[in-house]
Amino acid sequence: SSSKVFAVNFVDFSTKNAVARIRSHLSEIIDKFLLSGFSRVECERIDCCRIAESAGFFECELVSQLDGGDCVVFVGKIVNFSFKENVKRLFFTCGENYTTLM
Repeated sequence: SSSKVFAVNFVDFSTKNAVARIRSHLSEIIDKFLLSGFSRVECERIDCCRIAESAGFFECELVSQLDGGDCVVFVGKIVNFSFKENVKRLFFTCGENYTTLM
């Protein structure tokens, strides 16, 4: 919130177990990079880090934030992005369930 920037990472479906390990932990308490085994890399256009092994990413500047009750919704302007082709990206559905679009 205070940095006014954020990154959205998309990871390969094969990393499902690493994502499941970190999903329920608060990043203020634990280093999710260390727990997952992902590597940290600095973003190209914003002062933020992202996942080096990502299948794709958005680098965003904060436009607004909305109070969603038990969470905050961040709305951003994408200033840089990249996606690898033919990669099964991991998406969380609910509970312990994940899916992909391929």
